[in-house]
Amino acid sequence: MTLCRPLSTRRKILLLLAFLGLLALVVPAAAAAPIVQPASHRALTRTSAALAPAQATAMPPQAPAASMAYSTFSGGMRDDQLWDIAVDAEGYAYVVGSTSSPDRATAGALQMELGNSGLLSDAYVAKIAPNGASLIWATYLGGVREDEGLAIALGPGGSVTVAGITNSENFPTVDALQPKLNLADSVWSGDLFISRFAPDGGSLLWSTFLGGTGRDRPTDIAVDAEGATYLTGWTGSHFPAEKAIYPLNRGIRDAFITKITPDGSAIAWSTHLGGSDRDEGRAIAVDARGAATIVGATSSRNLRIADPFQRTFGGDADGFVARIAPDGQSFEYASYLGGRTFDAATGVALGADGVTYVAGRTDSPNFPRINPFQPSRRGDSDVFVVRISADGSALEAATYFGGTGAEDDCLPVVTSPIQRLDVLQEHLVTQLAVDPQGRVVVAGCTASANLPMVDALPLRRGGAVDGFVAVFNPTLDDLLFSTLVSARALDVPRGVAIDGEGSIYLTGRTDSSDFPSVSAAQPERAGLLDGFALKIGPPFAPPPTATPTATATREPTPVPPTATAPPPATATAASTPTAGVEPTAIPSAPMIYLPIVRRES
Repeated sequence: MTLCRPLSTRRKILLLLAFLGLLALVVPAAAAAPIVQPASHRALTRTSAALAPAQATAMPPQAPAASMAYSTFSGGMRDDQLWDIAVDAEGYAYVVGSTSSPDRATAGALQMELGNSGLLSDAYVAKIAPNGASLIWATYLGGVREDEGLAIALGPGGSVTVAGITNSENFPTVDALQPKLNLADSVWSGDLFISRFAPDGGSLLWSTFLGGTGRDRPTDIAVDAEGATYLTGWTGSHFPAEKAIYPLNRGIRDAFITKITPDGSAIAWSTHLGGSDRDEGRAIAVDARGAATIVGATSSRNLRIADPFQRTFGGDADGFVARIAPDGQSFEYASYLGGRTFDAATGVALGADGVTYVAGRTDSPNFPRINPFQPSRRGDSDVFVVRISADGSALEAATYFGGTGAEDDCLPVVTSPIQRLDVLQEHLVTQLAVDPQGRVVVAGCTASANLPMVDALPLRRGGAVDGFVAVFNPTLDDLLFSTLVSARALDVPRGVAIDGEGSIYLTGRTDSSDFPSVSAAQPERAGLLDGFALKIGPPFAPPPTATPTATATREPTPVPPTATAPPPATATAASTPTAGVEPTAIPSAPMIYLPIVRRES
C-alpha cells in the first residue's frame, strides 16, 4: 500500500518557486535585525575578527593590541621558582624566588654562590632589562639551610626590598633589628627575613630576621613613599608585637601586620589578627595616608571584626579584608568575605579613587554578586573579584570568573620540607593589580578548557593547569581582555605587576619545556622546574590626549580606528550583596572557547 503519492515534475517546480519566493521575503528581514546580546555577556563572545558590524559598535570602544613583548625562563640545572615581581618607572622588572641551581649569579652580585651544598634552596633576586633579553644583576641570598624569597617591593632611590623565610642561622644580616634566628620548635620552624638591597644589587642596606619561637611565614610586602616596609603573613608563634592592637596569638595560627621603619632599625608597630582557629594574611597594599589593607583566609568563627560589610562567618573558610589606620592603633574596618563553603582572599590592589579590589578563590555557590560579569559559579572552584567602597562600608561590585573546571586550584609542587608543611601556599595564587586607567588585572591558574577568552594571545590550553590573565573594567561587569599563559605541562603565575603604560608583567613557575620564549635572557628550560618572567604589551591603546571641544566651524581631531580610547569609568552605586541566595544560571549566550590541544610528550 502506498502511503504517500510521488510528486509530479510539475508539482515539484511549483513548490520550488513558492519556497524561493518565501526566502526572498525572509532574508532581507533577517539581515535588517541583527541579534544583540545582553551587555553583560557581550565580552564572552568578543573576538578581534568574528563580530557582526552591529555587535562591534555595541562594544566599549577600545583597541586591543596585546602581544608578548618578552618571555624568558629563569633557572638552572636543578629546581627554580619565582614568586613575585615588581617593575620600575623605566620598565626594569625585579623578581624574587628560590633556587638550588649553581651558577645563577651575575658578576658583582652580593652573593655569588649557593649558601648550601645544592640539596636545599637559597633565595634568588634578579633585575631584568626592559626588553627581557638580559639580566642587569642576579644574586643568591641565603645560608647553609633552606631559604626562600617570597615577596618583593621597590622603594625610594631605587632600593629593592625582599621578604621570605629562612632556616639558616648564618643568613646575611646587616644592622638587624633581630640579629638571631629562632629555631625552638624544630630545625624547620624558621623565621622571616626582610632584606633591602642597594639599587645595583651588590650590597644590603639592611637585613634582619623577624619571628617568634614557632613557625612564621611572610606572604607579601609593600613599601611606602618614605621607605617604610609593611608586611603580612601568618605566625604559629607569638610574633613580635609592638604597639599592638592584638598582642597575642589566639589560635593555631594568626595573621600579622607589621610596619618597619625606613632604615630597618625598628618595628614602628606590629599586631596579630585572628580568632581561635587558622588565620592567614595573604596580601597587603598601602595607600598614600599610610593605611595598610590586608586580605587573607580564616577558619575562625570569632575573627575580630570592625565595622564589617559582612559580619558573619559563612562556611568552611572565609576570606577576610581589613584596613589598619596609619598609626597602627586601630582597624578602620575588618570584615569576613565569603559564602557557605571554602573562600580565600589572596590578592589586593587599591584604585586611584580610594576603592579596594580583592581577588581570590571561592567554592561557594552563594558568594556575593553585585552587578557581576559572571553571576554563577561554573566549576568546582572559581576566581572571585570584588570592589569595596573607599570607606570600607560596602561591596560595590562582585563577580565570579571561571570555566567548568577548577580555578585557583594549582597542583602543589613539593620541592622542600618547608613546602611539605604548607602546600596551601602553593595552591592559592590569584593576584591582581590596577592599571593606570583603572582597569583591574587578575592573574591566576585554571584547569578549565572553557575559561572565557577575549582577544587572547595565540597560546592554547596545554597542561593540566595553565596560567591566565584577565582584565576587567573598573565596575567588574565587563571582561576586556583574557588570555592563557600556557604550554604543555604545568604553568602557574604567582606575581603580577603593571607599568605606567599598562603593560602586564607576570612571574611564576613552569614545568613546560615549550613555554613561550620571546626576546629571552634564557630561551630554554634548564632544569625540570624553572621560573619564568614575561611582559605582555599594553592590551589597549593609550587614551588620546585631551583636545578642545569641537565647534560648528572646527573639525574634531581624528582618532585612528585602531586606537579608540576606553570610556571613562563610572562607579556603580553600592547595592546589597546577594549572599545566601542561590545564583541564577548564566544566560545561554554563545561562547567562544580555546580548544584543548593534546601534544605528545
